[in-house]
Amino acid sequence: MDQITVCFPPETLAFLKRTAEREFRTVGAQIRFMIEDAARRASSAPPTPAKPVQREPWPPPMPVVNKETLPEVKKQLAEWDAELARLDISEARSPLQFLPHHQDRQAFLRGRCESVRSHVGAIERLMGVSNG
Repeated sequence: MDQITVCFPPETLAFLKRTAEREFRTVGAQIRFMIEDAARRASSAPPTPAKPVQREPWPPPMPVVNKETLPEVKKQLAEWDAELARLDISEARSPLQFLPHHQDRQAFLRGRCESVRSHVGAIERLMGVSNG
């Protein structure tokens, strides 16, 4: 059995002494009894179910590009392009402060923009929209 030293505030220590005296135990035995009793009650209690964690899929699904969603997809593509431009500028200004998570985001955005841009181009060609 291991031994530990525990510091109690005076009022807690007084409570432990009164309780131990009433139950004919030493203060150490009273503390052991209270801890063992709490452990017994905790193990007999039904386990509380863990909350399910909502995780977003990674990588995020590609946006659906069709004639109804084309304007909102183009807006999202413009936002991604702007973020990618900011990352490119940041990398050029201070390459030593451009951290791996920035590089990951930059690579992700490059691939995502390229793919979505090709989908948008295909839908525009099918709809007969000029890129002029």
